[in-house]
Amino acid sequence: MGVLSSCLTLLQPVHSFSVKAAGPAPNYADSVAWAALPSHRSAARQRPPGLPAPVPDTVADVFYVHPTTYFWRLGYWNAPLRLRRLQRYTARTSIRNQASLFYDVGRLYAPRYRQATLYTFFATQDPNSQPALDLAY
Repeated sequence: MGVLSSCLTLLQPVHSFSVKAAGPAPNYADSVAWAALPSHRSAARQRPPGLPAPVPDTVADVFYVHPTTYFWRLGYWNAPLRLRRLQRYTARTSIRNQASLFYDVGRLYAPRYRQATLYTFFATQDPNSQPALDLAY
């Protein structure tokens, strides 16, 4: 537990939780607020070599909320949506490797959101953790 505790201090935001620091809420009427939409090309459509092209079933809608990919210590408890580096990282990891599995079964929707830092999931006694989680989800 000591090693984990030491590693967590590297992820701890340096400032107190602030809604303002998290930036504006996503506007889901705007396509940029989505990591994947049925009408847009995204990492969710990528396939490993050798697999047939996906043929999405139009019977169901799939709503996929990716796990936090916000691991950097930038001082924020929640990642502002403007962090393009984080958007690209999320697309290359969670969207391509996880959400893409659902692409064959329906129309895939994956929202961007103001992710809580990974630290919040381990530091449950920190008074900043719960507000950060509430803002994210």
